[in-house]
Amino acid sequence: MKLQSVLYPTEDICNEEALYLHRDGSLLSFDGYFNLFYLEKHHKYCDIESLTLELAVRGIKKIQIMHNRDVVDDIVIAAPLLSGMDRLKGVRPATISDIRRISVALPYHKYDRGVLWFRAEIEDCCEDWSVRGYFCADNDKAIVNSDSAENAVEITVDICTYKREKYVSQNIRTLIEWIDEVDIDGFKPEVADHLHIFIVDNAKTLMFNEDFREIASDKCGDGRDALISVIPNENTGGAGGFTRGMEVAIEERDSLGLTHILLMDDDAVFAPDLFVRLYGILKTLKPQYKDLTIGGALWRQDYPFIQYASGEWYDHMDITTYSPSLDLRSFEACTETEMCSTDNEYKRYSGWWCCCYSLNTVKADNLPMKQMFIHMDDIEYEKRNRQNGNPVAFFNGIGVWHKPFDTEFLGVKTYYNTRNSLILSSKLEPELNHHYIKKRMCRMLIGNCLDNRYLKMHLIYMGIQDFLKGREWFDSLNTEEYHQYLSKYVRTWQERMLIEDLDDPRICSYKEEISKFQSGPIPLDEVLSIYQKSEIHLSFSKKITLNGKLLPSKKGVAIVFPYDRLWKKGYRLSRYAFVQRDPDKVYYVKNSLTERMSLLGMLIMIAFKFKKSSLEFSKKP
Repeated sequence: MKLQSVLYPTEDICNEEALYLHRDGSLLSFDGYFNLFYLEKHHKYCDIESLTLELAVRGIKKIQIMHNRDVVDDIVIAAPLLSGMDRLKGVRPATISDIRRISVALPYHKYDRGVLWFRAEIEDCCEDWSVRGYFCADNDKAIVNSDSAENAVEITVDICTYKREKYVSQNIRTLIEWIDEVDIDGFKPEVADHLHIFIVDNAKTLMFNEDFREIASDKCGDGRDALISVIPNENTGGAGGFTRGMEVAIEERDSLGLTHILLMDDDAVFAPDLFVRLYGILKTLKPQYKDLTIGGALWRQDYPFIQYASGEWYDHMDITTYSPSLDLRSFEACTETEMCSTDNEYKRYSGWWCCCYSLNTVKADNLPMKQMFIHMDDIEYEKRNRQNGNPVAFFNGIGVWHKPFDTEFLGVKTYYNTRNSLILSSKLEPELNHHYIKKRMCRMLIGNCLDNRYLKMHLIYMGIQDFLKGREWFDSLNTEEYHQYLSKYVRTWQERMLIEDLDDPRICSYKEEISKFQSGPIPLDEVLSIYQKSEIHLSFSKKITLNGKLLPSKKGVAIVFPYDRLWKKGYRLSRYAFVQRDPDKVYYVKNSLTERMSLLGMLIMIAFKFKKSSLEFSKKP
């Protein structure tokens, strides 16, 4: 059973070589993140009797098997000698430059922790070298019963989309082209015959897109033989769209033989080998982990070697990520304890950018809260399943690249983050009392008001108000209509604040700084520091004067980017320019006494209406 392929950088997906291998003269060290084999995770969750490294090489004179940084085996590759009969027949002697097939038994059961990988030494003066292959698990039970219902693995990929035809078309093209590729043994990916793609189209526009029809029309349809099924749907957001895909998977479970469902973002980029790895893991799972959730990592598209997350925690209304902005180019980062271990399998959650569930978990009586529309829906469902005893595991190479989240302001998503986090915590964090939550909401409102983020302040307040309306209002909500109302509300605010031209006299002196952010990636050193500090440490003078808001204002404009945290900028300034890209926008805001008076009214409302009974949201009327 193939568990993972030996991968190289590719122009269209990820061209960062250090994620795959490192070169040192004639030595090729396949110790990049994607080519490591993590031992602890496979030992705990998978039933593997033996592990081999299957290679086809050319121009390579030696292979070294490595455990962490130690050499555990040396394989010298020599051209085989010809027999006398072969020489008489005129058979050409084999040379080191010929393709050689090698199978290496790995010391899988000798080590419980760390990583296995291999190093290849190139033959002298050989420029046309080649190393292809994969890690292969031997499991007699899996082989003997590979066609049995008990051991069957049939995966449906649940993609929810809304007017992102370009991304969907690109990803489907990548998938279709990969299905026809062959490995070193001449075989196409086994998992390709066990994949079904459900695209839930919340805009009902995908089948009208010319590029998508050209790429996928002959793969679309219904039934077992169709690779792709496009499912038109109302705009119920990501929560409703993914849930619709789950419902269809449940309906088609018997007819298609489905066993698992993989949720994936429509605007993410993936390496198709994630399906090989996922299939190999699912086929070799131990019986006690047959319903294990397989989570996915999230990497940045602008800096593809930076990992946003590989398992996060939600606790006391906070999202915590282990080592955010982790640079995966180094072996040391890839082998840190949190990357290798299986700890916290009942505490972490996986975002729905890439997350695979057993259909024994996804059932008609265990579906997401689709009324959430967007944001926090994955956390609520994941945290609920952790509490129900379903663990989650993360394996290297299973994940996606996504455009960075720190180049645009949240807008309407602020409302959903506020309302849905209140719903989530009221349901699944019974240890929280209403005083803690009330204090947290008040701090959010005050902080955003003092930072001149008045739109965000109002959206937070709207989220609190709607949460206080209770479960009956939430369950009866027409999410599509309400989202349109919220979107219009945000657009109205933004149009009022929008600056059309960077030559506008209010910001023209900052034109170079703004243009630099909007035209290029965030500097790497800034990316590495964005999420590192949990708190901003303000001086006593800044605290006592509310970041200078109680002092006379200075001239100048605070240029604020989406990744800037509250009170990081703007000391004693009364004017703010909020700069984003994707799309490029600049919003100009001045201190407003009216908005600060509005804040006072909001705080009074929360003080009187947010009571202990407010946290009984989870109780249906």
